[in-house]
Amino acid sequence: MGAVASSNQVVREDLGSALTLADVKNTPIVTRMRKGDKLKAMEFSWTVGRIADRKPDAIPENQDVRSFEGDSEKKLYGRAQKFWRTPRVTTESEEVNETNEGSDLKFTKQKAKKTKEQIRDIEFKICSDDESAEDEGLPGRGSRIRGLGRMLQYSTLAFTDTHTAPDPEFRTPAAQVYTGALADLTEDIVNNMMQYRWEKTGATSEFVLYCASRLKSFISKNFGKYEPNKDGMTVVVRTMRGPDIDRRKLVTKGIDVVEGDYGTYEVELEPFMPTLHRGYGLAMEEMRKRASMWGRFSMLPYLGGGKSGLIETIMGYEPGDLRSHFQIRPSDEVAADPNVGGELEEN
Repeated sequence: MGAVASSNQVVREDLGSALTLADVKNTPIVTRMRKGDKLKAMEFSWTVGRIADRKPDAIPENQDVRSFEGDSEKKLYGRAQKFWRTPRVTTESEEVNETNEGSDLKFTKQKAKKTKEQIRDIEFKICSDDESAEDEGLPGRGSRIRGLGRMLQYSTLAFTDTHTAPDPEFRTPAAQVYTGALADLTEDIVNNMMQYRWEKTGATSEFVLYCASRLKSFISKNFGKYEPNKDGMTVVVRTMRGPDIDRRKLVTKGIDVVEGDYGTYEVELEPFMPTLHRGYGLAMEEMRKRASMWGRFSMLPYLGGGKSGLIETIMGYEPGDLRSHFQIRPSDEVAADPNVGGELEEN
């Protein structure tokens, strides 16, 4: 009597939680993104709007309403992308060769390792300068995500995917993208970008400034350490007593938090930047990840060669109102090694 037996099934396992927590220290952007609506199409949209202009006119007695108001909203568009990792261990490695159960050569360990590598793949893609594109039906040319380096700019890089190109009214303003030399970057410049953002949106925010290694070192060395000389002013030296120090404003070597007039930003290392000098100032309350499947694991049929599986994620992200963020992309930035973000394996 024929039947579908367990041995013939493709077993699916939800690794969503494992994927999210797999590599927190090396995937800070994806890990800290809030969960958005479930993905229902490879092309998706979200709505942004703006507050209307002020109307301070005084209305005279006995005047009837002569005009009416509407409101304006725009849709911004994004694309999702499919990510695969395919662990496989031969029968000989799994069943015959005598290694300890925790060996990297065992299938369970390989599944955990490839889960970690997949979330790094996603982080790497989101941090990139890549342009989005629809599915071309060719190997490696499926539906693609637009990286933050291209998303958070006005005209530095072309939007070749015209269908999903952000509406010019809601792009990240040029004043919020620093393109000068790294050596010329100052704390005042970052503050000015945040000021401009406040003037356009009327909101302060707690940002996270995700930095590549050399930008992080530059900020730690130079921000919060010096005050510019002011002509005609007397230098005053102040000593702050421990109990009076607001720990969020304490700037030390390896700076972690900067608090200014227009918001606070944490400074956090990001290992998957496309260059060694790049930085993304993200208002994380605006960021959402949207997934149809998130780290779904399928055990593939055994055909004699060994155990095989598929770890699969289909996801995109929405950055909300692009005017909420800023970017640091120095003119003298140097491309990062594409294999960055590794770590020493534990033996």
